[in-house]
Amino acid sequence: MPSDPTPSDPTSSDRIASDPIDSDPIDPDKTPFEPSIDKVQSAPGPVAAGHLHPLALVFDVFRLVRGFLLPAIPLLLFSRRSSWGIMLMLLAVFALGRAVVRYVSFTYRVEGGELITREGLIGRTERHIRFERIQEVRIEQSLMHRIFGVVEAKVETGSGGGPEATFTVMARRDAEALRAAVRGRQTATLHEASAGFSPDAASSVSQATDRSEREVLRKLSLRDLVLGGLTSNHLVSVFVFIGALWALLDDLLPEDVYQRLDEAIRLVAGRAAGQGLRTAVIIAVVSFSAILATGMVLSVLGSILLFYDFTLARRGEDLERSYGLLTRRSSTLPRRRIQTLAIEEGWLRRLAGLASVRVETVSSRSEDNAEQREGRDLLLPVVPRTLVEDIIPAVFPDVDQSAWRRVSPLAVRRGLKKVAIVALLISIAIFVATKSWAAFAALLLTAFAYPVLKRQYEHLGYSRGERYFHARRGWLGRLRQIVPVRKVQAVEIRQSPFDRRLGLATVAVDTAGQSAARGGPYVRHLPQSEAEALAKDLAHQAAATVYRV
Repeated sequence: MPSDPTPSDPTSSDRIASDPIDSDPIDPDKTPFEPSIDKVQSAPGPVAAGHLHPLALVFDVFRLVRGFLLPAIPLLLFSRRSSWGIMLMLLAVFALGRAVVRYVSFTYRVEGGELITREGLIGRTERHIRFERIQEVRIEQSLMHRIFGVVEAKVETGSGGGPEATFTVMARRDAEALRAAVRGRQTATLHEASAGFSPDAASSVSQATDRSEREVLRKLSLRDLVLGGLTSNHLVSVFVFIGALWALLDDLLPEDVYQRLDEAIRLVAGRAAGQGLRTAVIIAVVSFSAILATGMVLSVLGSILLFYDFTLARRGEDLERSYGLLTRRSSTLPRRRIQTLAIEEGWLRRLAGLASVRVETVSSRSEDNAEQREGRDLLLPVVPRTLVEDIIPAVFPDVDQSAWRRVSPLAVRRGLKKVAIVALLISIAIFVATKSWAAFAALLLTAFAYPVLKRQYEHLGYSRGERYFHARRGWLGRLRQIVPVRKVQAVEIRQSPFDRRLGLATVAVDTAGQSAARGGPYVRHLPQSEAEALAKDLAHQAAATVYRV
């Protein structure tokens, strides 16, 4: 690190990169050499092999009708050109033929430490996926899948481009066999590497893993899901939904109908305003209450539909999640894949004594929006805050933590300066518009801001254990993040002009799996010397470990 960490650009930052080559600290009492997994000898012959289920053709036809033919019906009914019908029929035959070719040609097998998929009759595509790179095999069942008793399996890696392989329709036993084969071969390979390439020892470890008892860590009740929905802060989403619905009506309804509807709403609003202030306030309160109630109902229904029968379990070194009412989802998450554990407490959930627990893996970085929609980034969507400390060791068995360290008290002074500047600008703008000295009453915001900033300061801090780094922030809504030091990819020191003037800095930790929405752990308002020492310590220890995803 340079002697002067202050960046020349106010928005720039110092970045200390760690060597991402290991995931376990080097033990000086053991041989430092660890054989490469790529050189592991595997038993000949496929461990698992198969094809798609014959119902894959039925599902492809259903998707063809739903996504292609149904939208084309109005075109066929109202268009006078017969050529449209012929063209649509040709496209439908082509799509159906493509589905038949994919079903006939698609095969898979687990062999030689790889998952190998192959498809195509004329042009063939064969994909080799090393099983030590596989993050998880997800099994999902839509309503149609459940009717026919089949599943969809998706193989996730850390490539950042979505599923590496998708098996659209499989028998459940075949999907479970594939998952077990991949999980068993992953375990066997790692133990072969650490035990000097002993196939017999690796085989016994794999069998022991498969026979591990399933321990249920937490099962959510209907009451939990209702509380989770009521405290999920989805009111803003309701306003967005209403706005989107109004815009959709503008596009769908004839112009004269939309104008009459708009005039009727304006007329009702005008008559309400003409009845006096009291009537207008009552109507506003009733409208807001109706929107709030609608948001609560939708939020609760969404919570039940998505997370019904949510079960978190542990089997050996894997965490298993299963949930869903209409679409049933099941996934296995190896604990060694977890990059960051986040404990979130929105202000509504804090009032109810609840929290949610999220995990981030390498694959979560690219699919953050999809993960949030499907709940895949949630280890527990809702849990009593008093039980959180019991959940953490289930994720990180070797978790350690020292005493929390607070940031510099100058954080309050820095926050007050920013609030004072904003309040002064608002006062000046109001004074220019109204020519009234009462405009400078906005400066009172500074006085009200002090207790808020003081409480925020009390909850800012970090804890540096030997193996884990903890960071927390927030007051009304709180966030605590825990990251294994061996998973640290880089450490940044950031300074704004305000920070440089007060001698403060921010330390931010990057991991391979952090999402763009939440970001990695960071600690603001540290004294510059403490920030430099912390960043150097984290980067040097991370560089002394061999990184494995």
